[in-house]
Amino acid sequence: MVRIQRMASVAVLTIAAISPAIVAAQELSDQWKFRASIYGWLPDIGGSTTFPAGTGTSINVNADKIIDTL
Repeated sequence: MVRIQRMASVAVLTIAAISPAIVAAQELSDQWKFRASIYGWLPDIGGSTTFPAGTGTSINVNADKIIDTL
């Protein structure tokens, strides 16, 4: 119980110490600013096929080609 109280006290003190800096940063600029970022991981697609007659083909598509065709 004492450990939880200590952790809560540290959390409250940390928030109290950071709050004036956050308020000051918000008051410096009255202009709205927006930023958006799109992150993604696109793998290459590849594989091969075989048929009972012994014929087949391979398929390989790079992620760059997929993005270019979107």
